[in-house]
Amino acid sequence: MCNLSSAIEERGIEKGIKQNSIITAEMMIQDNEPASKIMKYTRLSFETLQEIAARFGKNLVMK
Repeated sequence: MCNLSSAIEERGIEKGIKQNSIITAEMMIQDNEPASKIMKYTRLSFETLQEIAARFGKNLVMK
C-alpha cells in the first residue's frame, strides 16, 4: 500500500475511534456519570465533555 493510502486509512481509523468516544461520552452524560469517569473511559478532555453536555442541557460534575 502506498504512503498516501496508508495515511488516509489511518486517519479514517482515528476519526472512527474519536466518534466512538463521543458516542460513549454522550451516553454516559445522559446517565449522569461524573466527568472524571467519562474522561477515564473516553480519553476526551473536560472541555470537550462540557461541549457535548451542553448539547443535552446538562452540567458536568468533576468528582
